[in-house]
Amino acid sequence: MTHLFLILTALSALFSALEQKVMVADFTVTVSTNNAQSPGATYPGTVTMQGRQFRFSMMGTQAAYDGATLYVYDEDVDEVTLSTPTEEELVEANPLLLAQRIEELCEVNERAVNPAEEGSDILAVFTPKEATKLPFTRLTLRIKAGAEPLPVSLEMKEPNQTTLLKLLNARYTDAAPDFTLSPSGAYINDLRE
Repeated sequence: MTHLFLILTALSALFSALEQKVMVADFTVTVSTNNAQSPGATYPGTVTMQGRQFRFSMMGTQAAYDGATLYVYDEDVDEVTLSTPTEEELVEANPLLLAQRIEELCEVNERAVNPAEEGSDILAVFTPKEATKLPFTRLTLRIKAGAEPLPVSLEMKEPNQTTLLKLLNARYTDAAPDFTLSPSGAYINDLRE
């Protein structure tokens, strides 16, 4: 069995699980520059996701996507902005959505990690295809393999910056999430057409 086959099988199993099940996780996002003087910053958050629908919270901002409308709530100004997002806006709001289109947009350029060990993580490294205009030069996706595969981390390398999204306590749940936002009393800014 080749490393590429293991990676593509793990990706397929992950996307299938995310379509059928609700994943919840805490996460951290660490943004660092290539400047050794600047250590970078880490921000905690939470995410719930099923298929392309998601809800997350980080640094006073909440975002949710119900499959048609993107809701962004800014706690500082008590405002919910509703929009019909582009694919780029969705990926910016939830980078895990990028993983669902990875085979279409990128090429695999590395191998699985510890592929012989049952239940070991699968590590896939991707580079954007020339025709795509993705905001990174390399993307690394770590998947916890097994009966219910889970994403572990997503690292995006850009020329001057690295963004690392680490999922903590990722798990599947039977709970029925609400992929909308409607905080009581918040101003609604509806930009949908």
